[in-house]
Amino acid sequence: MSLTVIQWNLKGYVNNYSQLLILIKKYSPHIISLQETHIQHTNTIPTPINYKLLTNIATNRFGGVRILVHKSIQYTTLNITSDPEAIAINIQSKIKLNIFSTYISPTKNISDQTLQNTFNIQQTPSLITGDFNGWHPSWGSPTTNTRGKITQRFIDNTHLILLNDKSPTHFSTHNTYSHIDLTLCSPILAPHANWKILNDLHGSDHFPIITTLFPTTNTQKFNRPFFKLKEANWDQYSAHTQQINEKYPTSQNVNKEAAQINRIILYSANLSIPQTSPNAHPTGFHGGTSTSTNCESKNNLRWKKLNRTITLENIIDYRRKNAKFRYELKKRKKEASSSFTSTIHPTTPSSKIWTNIRRFCGLNPIKQIHAISSPENNETTLASNEIANIFAQHLSELSGDWNFSEEFRNNKYRNNLHNYTPSPIAQTIEKNITYLELISALQTLKGSAPGLNRISYQMIKNSSPTTKHRITKLFNEIFNSHIPQAYKTSLIIPILKPNTDKTKTTSYRPISLNCCIAKKLDKIIAKRLWWLVTHSNLLSENQFGFKKGKSTSDCLLYVDYLITKSKMHTSLVTLDFSRAFDRVGVHSIIHQLQEWKTGPKIINYIQNFMINRKIIVRVGPHTSSPLPLSNGIPLGSPISVILFLIAFNKLSNIISLYKEIKFNAYADDFFLIINFKKNTNISLDNLLNDIGNWGSYSGASLSLSKCQHLHICKKHHCTSKISCNNIQIPTVTSLKILGITINNKYKWNTHIYSLLPKLYNKLNIIKCLSSPKFNCNTLSLLNVAKATVIAKLEYGLFLYGHAPKSILNKLKTPFNSAIRLALGAYRSTPINNLLYESNIPSLEMKRDLQIAKLSQNLSFCKNRPIHKFVRHKKYKKKTLSIIDQTIKLSLELNLPYKPIKLHKYKPSWDLPNLIDTSLRGHKKQETSPESYRKLFEHTKNKLKPHSFIFTDGSKINCIITFAITTDTNILKQGILPPYSSVLTSETIAILEAIELIKTRRGKFGIWFDSLSAIDSIKNPNNNSFYPNRIRSLITQLAPKIKIMWIPGHSGIIGNELADQAAKLASNMPLIVTPNINNTDIKRHLKAELATKQKENIINCNQWYQSLNTNNTHTCDYLKQTHQNWTRLDQIKIIRLRLGHTNITHQHYLNPNPITVCPFCQGDLSISHILNSCPSLIQTKQAIFRTLPLDLLSKPNPENIQKILVFLKKTRIIPPNFKKKKQMYNNKHSNHLTN
Repeated sequence: MSLTVIQWNLKGYVNNYSQLLILIKKYSPHIISLQETHIQHTNTIPTPINYKLLTNIATNRFGGVRILVHKSIQYTTLNITSDPEAIAINIQSKIKLNIFSTYISPTKNISDQTLQNTFNIQQTPSLITGDFNGWHPSWGSPTTNTRGKITQRFIDNTHLILLNDKSPTHFSTHNTYSHIDLTLCSPILAPHANWKILNDLHGSDHFPIITTLFPTTNTQKFNRPFFKLKEANWDQYSAHTQQINEKYPTSQNVNKEAAQINRIILYSANLSIPQTSPNAHPTGFHGGTSTSTNCESKNNLRWKKLNRTITLENIIDYRRKNAKFRYELKKRKKEASSSFTSTIHPTTPSSKIWTNIRRFCGLNPIKQIHAISSPENNETTLASNEIANIFAQHLSELSGDWNFSEEFRNNKYRNNLHNYTPSPIAQTIEKNITYLELISALQTLKGSAPGLNRISYQMIKNSSPTTKHRITKLFNEIFNSHIPQAYKTSLIIPILKPNTDKTKTTSYRPISLNCCIAKKLDKIIAKRLWWLVTHSNLLSENQFGFKKGKSTSDCLLYVDYLITKSKMHTSLVTLDFSRAFDRVGVHSIIHQLQEWKTGPKIINYIQNFMINRKIIVRVGPHTSSPLPLSNGIPLGSPISVILFLIAFNKLSNIISLYKEIKFNAYADDFFLIINFKKNTNISLDNLLNDIGNWGSYSGASLSLSKCQHLHICKKHHCTSKISCNNIQIPTVTSLKILGITINNKYKWNTHIYSLLPKLYNKLNIIKCLSSPKFNCNTLSLLNVAKATVIAKLEYGLFLYGHAPKSILNKLKTPFNSAIRLALGAYRSTPINNLLYESNIPSLEMKRDLQIAKLSQNLSFCKNRPIHKFVRHKKYKKKTLSIIDQTIKLSLELNLPYKPIKLHKYKPSWDLPNLIDTSLRGHKKQETSPESYRKLFEHTKNKLKPHSFIFTDGSKINCIITFAITTDTNILKQGILPPYSSVLTSETIAILEAIELIKTRRGKFGIWFDSLSAIDSIKNPNNNSFYPNRIRSLITQLAPKIKIMWIPGHSGIIGNELADQAAKLASNMPLIVTPNINNTDIKRHLKAELATKQKENIINCNQWYQSLNTNNTHTCDYLKQTHQNWTRLDQIKIIRLRLGHTNITHQHYLNPNPITVCPFCQGDLSISHILNSCPSLIQTKQAIFRTLPLDLLSKPNPENIQKILVFLKKTRIIPPNFKKKKQMYNNKHSNHLTN
């Protein structure tokens, strides 16, 4: 049964009694929490029918709190003797819980301890409702007051979760909104709580708030089952696809052949992959498989057997098997929690994490669309099939031609195809699709959602080679003719946007699910297009979006440099394009491709991809009729992004014509940067008119009212206006660029204050998962903390990390709280201990690490706008940009930062078969060196025209070297920076060998013994600099060079010479060869960070230093878990290691602490309990035969288990320390015998 709670500051119980009855009639709440009742006596107070009145008499006519309890609810009143006005009850719902109602006057002086005493939560789940009169960004307030800080500290210290969604709860007499009514709950209640605020004041100046606990979950019916891919028999599936291929002969008709392949895959899947039941969607995530279900069924059978015949044998059998069932269930739940937490990544939205938490708790995560208003007549529709049709009609009409200008329509239907000769580069991507391209595309699988035909990526990947060759042939037929209509029909799932009206179609975001086979073909064509625009440098350098090797960091570096180095006024203008993807016309893309002289097959494919598309919307079990999608780039396809960049490339060219205006772009986010000497008004008439003309042609719609202007200047009261056709662009005091908020003084306090509420929101996730109900592993919780709070902090830290310490320290509260919650430590634990135990660097160290990593951005910035900023110069402390700081830090760490020469790479699909790994088929364990030498000589004889070169890499005493030799001579030796890996040295040796012989006459064979190097070169998806360069040179020089693998240390003369030469190079005075391998540099920076982290042990307290004298990674022991350990067991060990436990440090938490040992009445400390207590000597000798403190410094599973046994036998864990000594004395002998 669900529990509905209404909280409301009604500003006078008697005055608003009639409005209260209206709320009761409409929502039928079980509990009503009221504040400011203004009741100073209990006589003649009306009470609603079927409700019991619990009241707290107001001390004056402005206060008072009250709770109304429905008579169907059993409750007991809790005694509260605190200063703030509060009343509390304990009720029995699905679980026992406390409900508090409180009102804290704005004039009341409270402290942290006051709130702790008032809401003495202890172990009982609690729901706290009331008017706190506190202001804090965590619940949406624009500023912070003292009450808000105290309340936030109370929330953090008690691990409570704030349910408010930042909506205003109060409309003041000053005609402004505030957020002073709060709803708090225990972590165990958070997944079961729904919070919403009503949009009517009901006669008060506070909005009523409805909190629903344990909402009923209705199973949703589905007509279409889903394949359980995790339980698939892929070997059987592959065999079936091989057999069924013969039943369906290849057809020359593209549509028929596509249907045949669908039948082959689906028929094989039905035979090999189990499916979900079509009757209901699972309502919970219990983490088990069919094993736990079978165990439960067997357990039920044993109970029936025992119930029929009660014998001693059946009783013993039932108890034994029931204990095994409970163990299995506990194990499955632990596996489920680990599996669940492993799905949380930095890019996972908080809403999705909460949905998964509710699924884990057995709640139905499906959000049904019960009603929708038609955009045409505003009539509300309730039927699911009609709702699906309304959505489809809405999306189809948005793409209709009538929404665009006449010029757009004329250009769209005009014959835009012209006769011309494609460029030689463009002809490269016109070649037929190869089998290697399909395999390469299947290696990069992302997502598992199938389209309308129910075929997923895994089914394509695990099909037989014959089926894959058939798919490749189909792809070539499509590439040379047209796309089947089934591949151009998308399934649309409407997803509600946060904080929007559920009954409006515009409140939903359409998620497109396309056919997975079609998406693989799109990925292949997209990869070819990316190669074309990259190789010929066709896209604007100022466009940073979705390009490999470019990120938002490059974009922010560019903006930071222009602002920091500007000695003039700076204005930032954002250009807002409404529904940018949905308004792109196919003719604008075709026109741009023709300007680039792209081949006819690519143009025909893109034109075919974008026209005659259809959509089908699914709402629940119902789908709409297919409706056309007339314009726009279809979402959900790998080719969508590159097509959008091609369409908007013309806009970049238009802005580039205005030399006085600098700009950068990230997809459809365009930012204009204008520097000027005098504070004058600026007119962008010409530029914005040109953009408007381009929009009329292409379909893009620029909204001037949504564009924003930020003027940055250090002068006071300095303003500037920017206008277009006498229409002023709105000027703001802060502007958000790619998730980073910049204010008009280029200070970071605005960004940090806007970041705080998001951090506290993500902190609630850790609070919830750290509760014992989830039994999450500590290491998993640390990973969740890194993926939520810490990942949010890390974004842009290289920019705002230089804010003043007083501002930056505000971020340390949620940062430290996330680590403390994950470890289960007390809030009295020193911060340095927490950071060292979790092996997480401080914010300052993370900032420096991010700046050092930016050296890679500078190294590969040859063709980027920031290239001209990277040069040697004298640094002035006050004008140091992030680029300057990166160069300075790179020089200190000996990291490469100078822009390198970027070569034009040959396409990966055109890679000739010049990599020989035939000797790899002979396993080294089964092949003698003599056999390898014979195989080598046999291969060598087949390549008589070739000259042979051998390469190798080596590492001796942290010195990384490489060598290039022939059978008898050393051609080259080299030494690499100390951060290099052996793999990099072997790869560089191959590249240097190719560079050495590319200008020589004759054919060459390069032999080397590194399997990892050859795998990195052969992998077409490996875009690292060195493998990419080697592949390109092999293609360019074919058939001059052939690369071959040979086994090392097999007595092959040339290989042995290369190995010896590489080792000897470590003692030679050689010039260091630069290494720009990103992986090596990151590993080096990580090692440097780990070294600095170990040095921070001196900042920890003396107890913690005594436990960590060997400087090992402290969190390594968390990876070695025992299957019987619970979350609480891990917390016990962690608290002992950190030095702060409940028994030894409760004087920080409890006003009446026990300061003496409960066993011998000596001084109370961890060292005393584990080492010195004379009353525990016999127990320690029986368990340890050594000092427990020594085991705590070496926390391997065996030592941890001994400590847990010691804690259990001595009964240190129970909280009632007054009875400890008596309990120990009474059972001491039993403990020793046990």
